[in-house]
Amino acid sequence: MIEGWYLDPECTQAIEGTELEQTTYEVKTIYTDVAVYVKFVEIPEYTVKVGTTGTGSAKITASSDGEELEIVSGEVKLKRHKDLTITVAPKDEYNTVEHWTVDGADVDSDELTYKLTDITKDAEIYAYIAPSLLVNVIFKNDISSSRGIENNSGNSCCLFSISSKITLIFSWKHSIGYSSHFSKSLFAVKSKSA
Repeated sequence: MIEGWYLDPECTQAIEGTELEQTTYEVKTIYTDVAVYVKFVEIPEYTVKVGTTGTGSAKITASSDGEELEIVSGEVKLKRHKDLTITVAPKDEYNTVEHWTVDGADVDSDELTYKLTDITKDAEIYAYIAPSLLVNVIFKNDISSSRGIENNSGNSCCLFSISSKITLIFSWKHSIGYSSHFSKSLFAVKSKSA
């Protein structure tokens, strides 16, 4: 990799206006002998810290150029300008990606993969894994489309507020008995943060 362009063989006097990785330099209007030196350095390698946070459980893998990379002590090594793809495999359907944190900033994405492109510095990427919550709901009255679902306090509800986040119900699992009108039947609610 080209580190820079210089006026002296020791490469201490950088030519003004040149920069890192500049592949050409043009000398204009020559009136006397001119010496130009270019300095090459090994392509730098960067450390990317990867992992999961949160209370959920998941396996994490890293790949670059279609090849899986070894994660050693929560870190992968990559050469300059490489791309990195992090993939999360939740332990089960009850563990989900809530968001990603990249270099300390939260990224609003619940995708199972995150891609970091054109790496030019050390970085950190973490997937926040949250377990889906199972909420036991006892129906006090019949369910109807006009009334909705009543919770334990008798209030109509279709959203649950858990830990200051709104949680939407997106599937039901019948757990005790069967009732054609669902009256006073116990269900488990699989929920997902919105």
